[in-house]
Amino acid sequence: MLYVSEGQHKITLDAWPWSSYPNYINGPVYLLHGSTVLPLLAAIQTTPMIPFEDVYLTGICTEKVGIKTLFSSGPTSMLALGSLYSEYEARNYLAWNDWMSSLPYKKVDDLYRGTSDNVTASVQFHFRSNYSTFP
Repeated sequence: MLYVSEGQHKITLDAWPWSSYPNYINGPVYLLHGSTVLPLLAAIQTTPMIPFEDVYLTGICTEKVGIKTLFSSGPTSMLALGSLYSEYEARNYLAWNDWMSSLPYKKVDDLYRGTSDNVTASVQFHFRSNYSTFP
């Protein structure tokens, strides 16, 4: 059997006859703007599935309908990979694993409601279109 790639996204040449995947978002979190739902639905209905949801949805289908993919950049990020200990840290992320954080639910709730005593400054999220370039 011939394979296109090795590792996590290993697939047979019969299932994916191209030499590489389009750019895609690899990870447990991504956001989709509401305006992308209908075009993505159309792409999903007309594009053969492959077993890798991230490659399929955020790579193949977005490329098919011309949706631009952006990657978080700089000190802010979509997903915190480590523990969060304060709401000041939490404001730099859009998501995190609650089991990895000692941040109490009440502090997170206050942060999102804008009633936190410790955090008043706004945060600017930065995005780039090329995943291979790091800040």
